Amino acid sequence: MLVLVSRDEDLSQQLLSRARAEKRDLQWLRRKEALSRCTKESPFRLVLLDLNVGEEILDFLRAFREGPCQPVIIAFLDHFVGDLPIRAKLAGADRVISHGQLKREFSRILREYSS
Repeated sequence: MLVLVSRDEDLSQQLLSRARAEKRDLQWLRRKEALSRCTKESPFRLVLLDLNVGEEILDFLRAFREGPCQPVIIAFLDHFVGDLPIRAKLAGADRVISHGQLKREFSRILREYSS
């Protein structure tokens, strides 16, 4: 399963629409739901994680990384300001990319991680 965790409804709807157009299964989940649904029996292949919500997202990232699911986590944010990208990598993100890069590479990312 490919999962998007973001509070940004506009961005989420854009990405979900693009995924549907490419016949890829992308689900938009809230943080708590993503943590509870990711199990060894139902693993996620990829989580696209929006870092734009603030510092608390790092705690979520650590919890997700320590959970049973172990997906690839690509974190994204609007602007690389301060040390948040570095701290996201240290908290368990496999990659940290810009919002623009996510949009440019979205189709390739979906193909790469789809079943």
